[in-house]
Amino acid sequence: MTFTLRPDLDECTTDAERARWLLTASIDCLVRERSFIQLVLRQSGFHAGLTYLDAELEHFRAPRRDDGSTVDLISIAVARGRMDRIACGLKPLDLGA
Repeated sequence: MTFTLRPDLDECTTDAERARWLLTASIDCLVRERSFIQLVLRQSGFHAGLTYLDAELEHFRAPRRDDGSTVDLISIAVARGRMDRIACGLKPLDLGA
């Protein structure tokens, strides 16, 4: 298994780098460092990143069914899909919320 050290979010210089950072950050990191992450995303003007962060945290806090699955899987899938496109250097599609 290869582990590569990733830069800190505030070292990222493009939206694609910030998107990759967000996609690879642990939920624990997103929760613990939420205020700092929001500050960096606001300062960089990466509004799609703010939307993604909100979606991940909402998904994490969402009520669960008896089998442990969340009720709303579409919102998080759309948010992750947008971040994935941005991380690949593509323009996000304007689908869903």
